[in-house]
Amino acid sequence: METQPKTRVLIVDDDQTLCDMYAERLKAEGFEVVTAGNGEEGVAKATQYMPNVILLDLMMPKVNGFNALEILKSTEATKDIPVLLLTALIQEENKRRGLQAGAEDYIIKSESMPGDVITKIKTAVEKSKQAKTQSAGAPQGQPQSSVGTPTPASPPPAPAPEAPAPIETPELSPSAPATPPPPPPAPEVPEAPVEPPVPTPSTTQPSSTPLSSETTTPLTPQPTQPEEPPVPPVTQ
Repeated sequence: METQPKTRVLIVDDDQTLCDMYAERLKAEGFEVVTAGNGEEGVAKATQYMPNVILLDLMMPKVNGFNALEILKSTEATKDIPVLLLTALIQEENKRRGLQAGAEDYIIKSESMPGDVITKIKTAVEKSKQAKTQSAGAPQGQPQSSVGTPTPASPPPAPAPEAPAPIETPELSPSAPATPPPPPPAPEVPEAPVEPPVPTPSTTQPSSTPLSSETTTPLTPQPTQPEEPPVPPVTQ
């Protein structure tokens, strides 16, 4: 009867006491354990032993945990190995940076008991196995995501719109030149309103005394002298 290979865990931490403690607990749970004291050694042992899961510290000499994580996720052989960050850094910014770089989980040392960490390791290993099983059974042309969730099929492309039918234009006879269209009628200009003539003042000054028949002085008739009687002729 064949025995199944043990699940291999790589612990990368510069704290030797912590490495020994977790190695003892994991071996008691049936895991195979490999340890490394810094990021550079951890990347090398990950490529050499191909563990099922990596427990990675962040604050280490030579190569820190963030750089080691980037190297692991950019290497073809190790990019699918789940990585759990086990660190003393509690800042939210560091947690966001680690998860965005591809870490499976972010565990703060002061807030987690060894039993909780081992439970997270088992969960990460089981999740990785399910993802590999689904990826192996998926038909070609439909790749699976790294977390095991099948990629939804893309919707069929929309049909291309039909080209409009060409508009037939009547051919012009070469003998008869085309008659240009008549020019548009000129817009009617509204007539300006005629203003009434403005009376102009007369330049002749009116007489201060109006001429009237009632005010005219009558002419005084001249007296006539009586005619002298004729002188009788003298007789001699």
